[in-house]
Amino acid sequence: ALLARLQAAGVEVMTATEVSSIARTGSRVDRVTLRADGGERSIDAVGNLVWTVGLPGIANQLGLNLRDYKFDRAPKTVIVNLLLRDLPRMGDLYYLYCYEPGCRTFRITHFGAYCEGAPRAAGHPVAVELLIDEPLPAEAQLENIALDELERFGVIQGRDDVAFSAVEVLNSGFPMPSALNLRNLGDIRQRLACLGVTNLVNLGILSEENVFFQ
Repeated sequence: ALLARLQAAGVEVMTATEVSSIARTGSRVDRVTLRADGGERSIDAVGNLVWTVGLPGIANQLGLNLRDYKFDRAPKTVIVNLLLRDLPRMGDLYYLYCYEPGCRTFRITHFGAYCEGAPRAAGHPVAVELLIDEPLPAEAQLENIALDELERFGVIQGRDDVAFSAVEVLNSGFPMPSALNLRNLGDIRQRLACLGVTNLVNLGILSEENVFFQ
């Protein structure tokens, strides 16, 4: 619906497209080159560039050397999607966060606590988000981790509660807000500011100090 509204308003929407290069003259970005399956195209006479996909990407495009930075790698985010025959034992919680030592669960989402229309004939939809270090175990083992921890937390009584399950490994998940990573990104943010690019607007993760997600 949002895509249709943007197109109706005359906004050009490009998908499956990446930024190939950004050129600037002095204190202004003046050209952005995009790459898609059909080849490359350039947008000249840029008014303002709003960048929302992270500081390292725009720093690289503007010629900053980031090779000396070492970052702590985040674990992989694995989603185990479930349909439960009975209501999950979470009360009225939409999210349940886990901080138990030794557990891989980061968050459990009970969609029915947020939307009355979420349950369907086959059951109640629940998602378990796991944070797993690489190399990842097999999908069956990932599912077992999620179900074992749901039983441990008392969210389900046993495996018979599960009517359906599917495992999805995300290409990218939550950033790793370690002291090292925050220090590095803060330094990159300062270096970007020192470039003095007047028509660049950075938004999103750590675009400002203490701005983690939005």
